[in-house]
Amino acid sequence: MPLRTLVRRGYQRLTDPCRAIYIEAVASRFRSDAVAPSDWLHSSRTRLRAALIPGEAKALRTWLDAASAFRQELAQRAQLSMEHKMRLLGAEDAFVGEPVNWHRDFVTGKVWPRRHFSRINYMSLGDPCDVKRCWDLSRAYHWVWMAQAYWLEGDARYADEVVRQWIAWLADNPPEIGVNWGNAMEVALRSVSWWWVLVLLDGASSLTDAFRARALGALVEHAEYIERRLEVGGDGLSSNHLVADYVGLSFCGILLGMHPRAQKWRGIGLKGLWHEVDRQVYPDGVDYEQSTEYHRLKLECFLYAALVARRSGYEVPPTAWGRMEKMLEYSMHLTRPDGLTDSIGDGDGGRVCWLTDRPAVDHRGLLAVGAVVFERGDFKFQAGEQAPPEVAWVLGLEGVERYEALHAHPPGERSRAFRHGGTYIMRSGWHSDASQVVIDAGYLGMGPKGFGSHGHGDTLSFTFFARGRSQLVDPGTYVYTSDSTWRDAFRRTCFHNGLTVDGRSVCAFDDGPFQWSSLCNPSVEIWCQGNHWVVFRGTHDGFQRIGGDIVHVRSIALHFRGPLLLVFDEVRGTGVHSIDTWFQFGPRVRVETQQVREGRWCGPNDAGALGLYVRGHELPQLSVHYGDEIAFLGWFSERYGRKEPAATVRLSTPNETLPYRALTVIGPRCLDANTLVARHDLSELTDELREALCAWHSLAN
Repeated sequence: MPLRTLVRRGYQRLTDPCRAIYIEAVASRFRSDAVAPSDWLHSSRTRLRAALIPGEAKALRTWLDAASAFRQELAQRAQLSMEHKMRLLGAEDAFVGEPVNWHRDFVTGKVWPRRHFSRINYMSLGDPCDVKRCWDLSRAYHWVWMAQAYWLEGDARYADEVVRQWIAWLADNPPEIGVNWGNAMEVALRSVSWWWVLVLLDGASSLTDAFRARALGALVEHAEYIERRLEVGGDGLSSNHLVADYVGLSFCGILLGMHPRAQKWRGIGLKGLWHEVDRQVYPDGVDYEQSTEYHRLKLECFLYAALVARRSGYEVPPTAWGRMEKMLEYSMHLTRPDGLTDSIGDGDGGRVCWLTDRPAVDHRGLLAVGAVVFERGDFKFQAGEQAPPEVAWVLGLEGVERYEALHAHPPGERSRAFRHGGTYIMRSGWHSDASQVVIDAGYLGMGPKGFGSHGHGDTLSFTFFARGRSQLVDPGTYVYTSDSTWRDAFRRTCFHNGLTVDGRSVCAFDDGPFQWSSLCNPSVEIWCQGNHWVVFRGTHDGFQRIGGDIVHVRSIALHFRGPLLLVFDEVRGTGVHSIDTWFQFGPRVRVETQQVREGRWCGPNDAGALGLYVRGHELPQLSVHYGDEIAFLGWFSERYGRKEPAATVRLSTPNETLPYRALTVIGPRCLDANTLVARHDLSELTDELREALCAWHSLAN
C-alpha cells in the first residue's frame, strides 16, 4: 500500500472522532427551538392553509382533476420520484440511490465530503462534477410533486415516501454540515418547498404531530442560517441569490408566526424583497443580470412572496407591485409566437417552487397569474385562453374564475424598446405566424459597474423567430462549473449571432465561471418604428482593448410583411484586422450553401427555413461548423446540462483594412435583390442600410 494512502487513512482515524463531536456540537446549537408546542403546531397549519392554498380545497381539487394534461404529467413525475429517478439539470430518469444519497452527483458519481460547508470546494473546475445536482436534488422539488399527487389522489404511498426521504435528509444533513448548506440560496429555496409539502400533506397519517414538530424545528434552523448568511454582494451589487434568501426568510417569518423570532425574519425578508425589486430590476422591468431565465426566477420570487404576504395580512408597497407589473410586461414581449422565450444569458432552470412541468423558457404560467393580479387582458392574450394550473395552485378557484372572465386582447405596442435594460424587441405583429427579433444592447450584467455575472458576450447579438420556428437562436448555457472550457465556450461571442475582431469576444473572461476582466459600453443611436419597418442601430466599444479606436456599429431592420431581416455591420477604426460574423442556427438543422448573383446564400434546405444572403467589400470566406468538439463550435443547449449539435455559420474576412462594412440579408431562398428593392419601401431605413441595399441591387444587375 502506498505511503500516501497509509498516511491519509491514519489521519482519518485520528480526526473522525473529532469530526463527529464537531458535527454534533454544530447541530445541537440549533436545537433549542426544535420542539414545538401544540398551539404552535395548530397555528402553523392554519397559517399554511390560508397563505398557500387559498379558497375551498375540495372545489380546487375538482378543477385540477379536470386538467387532464397536468394530471398526466404530474402522475409521471410523481411516479418517477417514487422510484428515485430524477429529471433535473439535463439528466433523464437518473437514479439517485436507495436510500437517496444527498451528497452524490447523480451523473458522475462524485460524493461530496460530509464536513463543514466552509471547508468544501464547490467549484471543482478541474473535476467533471456539478454541485448543482446535489443542490437541486435537495431543493426537494420532487417532494412537492409527490405531495401534489397525494393532495389530489389521497394515495398514502406518496406521503409516506416524502416523509421517509425527509427523515433521511434531516439525519444525513445536520445544520452546516455537507454540500447542501453551501449557500443561503439553497437553504431558502429548500425551505419554500418544505412549506408547500407541509400544507399538501396535511392530514396524511405519516405526517404526525411529532414529525411536524421536527420539520418546523428544521425550518427554524433554516431561517437562522439564512439570517446569518444573507448573500449581500459587494459594492451594492447583489444577485438572484439575495432575492431567494429574502423569499425563504419571508416564508419562514410569515408561516412560523408564533415563533419568537418570526417577526424579525418576516421584517428582514419582506423589507429586503421590496428593496431588491427596486435595485435589481430596471424601471422598464428588465432584470439587471441580463438573463431571461433569471428574470423569470426573480419574477416568481417577488410575485409569489407578495401574494403570500398579502393573504397573510402584510402590506406590499405599491411601488413593488408596479415593478412586478413591469417585469411581466417584459416577459409578455419576450414571449415568441410559439409561447416560449429565448434563453439569453445564463440559465439553469431554477425556480422558487416547481408546481408544473413548464420549462424555464416558458413564462406563460407567470403571465397568467399576473393577468389576474393586475387585471391585464394583454397578459392573458400571451398566456392563453384557458387558465393554466399555476393560476389554480397560486390563486385558487377564485383566481381561475377571474382569469376566465378576463377579456384577452393583443398588447398595444407591436415592438418595444426596453431602454434601461438594453433589450430591443421587434415584432411584425401579434398573430401566430408573426416574426420576432430580440436584440441585446445592454450592459453585460449588473449594469455599467457590474462584473458580468450571468451575462454572456452577446452585445449587439440578436435572435430571430419567423415562420413558426426559431431561425437564429441564442445558444443557451450548458454548464457552470463542471467543465470550464465548455462554460467559457457558451459565453463567447462566436456562439452567438455576433461579430468578433481578431478572434476576440466582445468582452474578456476572468478566472472563474462568472467573472469578466473587461466589459464594454453599449449605446443605442436609432430605434424607429415605421409603417413597414422597425429599425435599430447600436454601437459598443468592446474591441478597444485590441485597438484604441475600434467601434462596432450594427444596424438591424425587420420588415413587417417579410419574413425579411437586414443586418448591416460596420467596424470603424484604423489598421488591418480579421473580422468574423457569426450566425447560430437551431439544433437538428443542416445548412447548405450556394452561389447566387448577389453573392452567396447559406441556410437550411427546407421550405420553412430562412437563410443568409451575404455580401461585403469582398465576398467573405464561409464555413459551417456542426458539433465540432475540437474548435468548440456548432452547439446548442436547450436546457442546463445538455448540449446538441447545431449549425454555426462563420463569415470570415481576414486582413481587412478598416473601416469594414458588410450587409447580411436574412430571408427565403427565393428572395433576390431586384424583388427586394422593387417591392419594399426603403424610405424608412437608415442611410447606410439603403446604400448597402442599392449596392447589393447593382451587383445583381
